[in-house]
Amino acid sequence: MSAKSTFDNPAPDPWCAGCGHTKVIHVLQDALAKRFQPKDVILVTVIGGLGMADKMFTCHTVHGLHGRSPALGAGIAVTRNDPKQKVVVLMGDGGAAIGLQHILDCARINVNLTLVICNNQ
Repeated sequence: MSAKSTFDNPAPDPWCAGCGHTKVIHVLQDALAKRFQPKDVILVTVIGGLGMADKMFTCHTVHGLHGRSPALGAGIAVTRNDPKQKVVVLMGDGGAAIGLQHILDCARINVNLTLVICNNQ
């Protein structure tokens, strides 16, 4: 991994040693830093393991209910409607299963957001 990303808040990793969530978060921070400034990104997370990622980012964060982050992210993306801004929805496999209808609705109405689903089984 490269030097510290502009999206990397110095908070300690909240997950157990060896958890794949840590790697996903650091890769996401690096990817966002290549294209955006922290002020231009809104990260939406949910209750669950990945919900602890909020404090690891220097960008705007919104924390919602388990499985409902795509709906929350869609509302933010539709109201912002700014091509310079990016809405990223981060959820786990359990939240994706619970919120599958929200994911399908986001795809159906073609909302401009990025959905990252982490499967830790």
